[in-house]
Amino acid sequence: MESPRVPSWGRYYSLFMSMICIALKSSKSISFADDTTIYTSGLSLANLYKIMNMMNDDLNRLYNWFGANKLMLNVTKSNYMIFHSVHTPAPEENKLMVGNEAIKKQTSTKFLGIYLDENLKWTYQINFIGTKLSTGKSLYILRATKNLLPASCRKTLYYTTIYPYLTYGIEMWGTATKELLNKLTKLQNKAIRIVGRAA
Repeated sequence: MESPRVPSWGRYYSLFMSMICIALKSSKSISFADDTTIYTSGLSLANLYKIMNMMNDDLNRLYNWFGANKLMLNVTKSNYMIFHSVHTPAPEENKLMVGNEAIKKQTSTKFLGIYLDENLKWTYQINFIGTKLSTGKSLYILRATKNLLPASCRKTLYYTTIYPYLTYGIEMWGTATKELLNKLTKLQNKAIRIVGRAA
């Protein structure tokens, strides 16, 4: 006689995480793997006090929901950010709390592999890509193999080591200033010259 299959903890976890919306009253959530983002929005910073109170209420509900379902929320790995215009700084006196612990406020954070900053200027993201391309292995691999591999292989190397950095999330960070984007354009041009053996 075959014993019944017991679902893995991963399935239970996925089920729990998909039910987070039950605990939220004013906020919405996005989950990917074991990362969950809770967010809300308002039309202006004048409503910030009200929005922060609603978010704190939802965080309290979430904290209780996690406890009731024998799950743990790691506050030390949690942070929050207030998106706002450069010309309208966000007030500092508001805090988000989980239980009795304050959540750390950030001016930038990584979300699904993309660095977001509070003004959506994309400086952190473009600097991250630039660093990966210039000091990482990407351009080095192209340079080291430019006289060893045929053009078709160098092109494949470009599309596997450089192109993903330049295209992932470009719909968002591609709105950055020309000055910031020029940093990446120069690195891309350098890579293309190496692929064509002009460098």
